[in-house]
Amino acid sequence: MIDGNEYSFYFYNMLFGNFNILIYYEILIHVIIIMSYTILIIRWIGKRAVGSLGSADILIIIAMGSAVGDAMLYPKIPVALPLCVITLIAAYQKLYVYIGVRNQRVRKITHPAVLKLGNLES
Repeated sequence: MIDGNEYSFYFYNMLFGNFNILIYYEILIHVIIIMSYTILIIRWIGKRAVGSLGSADILIIIAMGSAVGDAMLYPKIPVALPLCVITLIAAYQKLYVYIGVRNQRVRKITHPAVLKLGNLES
């Protein structure tokens, strides 16, 4: 526990930390590389309408967001690791969709029937 007499409030350290300026340049380079690569990978995966996102698509979004966010925030993580994770997530997504399109039994499991609600207008 911090004793009240030992504590000092430094607004600058609260905002920017006690880091060397080079860490911000490193984070900037991480963000540029990872975001550029992620945008290319997302374009490769293909577009989906928000209304047609399944549970696997949501899982992919969460997994990719975690990989991208950690890599951009923590400069100690080498850039190659999140790029590998992002690539594997995208490849899994492409394979998942391909198998679902080609195999009727798999499609029944991965894409359950849509439940249509009745006319909601009164």
